Amino acid sequence: MKKTRYPVMNMGTVSILTIFIVLCMVTFATLSFISTNKDAAFTRQIADRTTAYYAASSEANRQIAGITEQLKLKWENGTYAELPETYTISVPVDEQKLLRVVLTPCRPDEAEGAYCQITEFKEISSEDWEGDEHLPVLQE
Repeated sequence: MKKTRYPVMNMGTVSILTIFIVLCMVTFATLSFISTNKDAAFTRQIADRTTAYYAASSEANRQIAGITEQLKLKWENGTYAELPETYTISVPVDEQKLLRVVLTPCRPDEAEGAYCQITEFKEISSEDWEGDEHLPVLQE
């Protein structure tokens, strides 16, 4: 009886294909895991930054309320003319940022009952920026 010969190519094709698919799945799973970890760290960083900003904003609003109360008392006492031109509040957000608020006193009879106006409410850098545009392309 004559034996049937199978081609050598087909003997391990399924095994090689299975190994390749498993390696692809492991590679994609690893890349997904790394990407998810980076996204989670970035999300935590943004959440911490947002929390710090709103805490600084809340503190600035408390100080604005205090200044407004002082201005109200000065208006009622008749000493409203002895005010500075502006009040500046600086509240730290983090190590590198400040929340700066500038208030300008105004007459409540002219400004719809407001004792001051917020002329600036912005986040600024607490450190001076020093740009380094030097690129050592050609060494001498």
